[in-house]
Amino acid sequence: MRTDKPLLAITALLLLGACVQTVRWEKPQASEQAAAADLDDCRVQAQREAFHMVGPYPAGYPFYGPSPYNTWRYDYAARLRQEQWFAEGRLTTFCMRNKGYERVVVENAKT
Repeated sequence: MRTDKPLLAITALLLLGACVQTVRWEKPQASEQAAAADLDDCRVQAQREAFHMVGPYPAGYPFYGPSPYNTWRYDYAARLRQEQWFAEGRLTTFCMRNKGYERVVVENAKT
């Protein structure tokens, strides 16, 4: 019996997409431009801090792809990228909340 993995993956993504909520940062007396500027500032600071927390990628990455000789390096760099991405998200949220913003769900958002 043959399973159609691409069809299963597409179905899963469509179902997941139906559950996604659109959110934005809001603060009393803050315009959309001010919120966007604060978010950009927080993202830059979060990227910088996450890089220092996680550290640089191993030497040779990404110039050498996976091979029997350097698979560990490729896997390690992928794990570091993932940790850095999660840290950036947490730090951005922390920064925005410290500036007085709250994340709210947008009703009737265009998808």
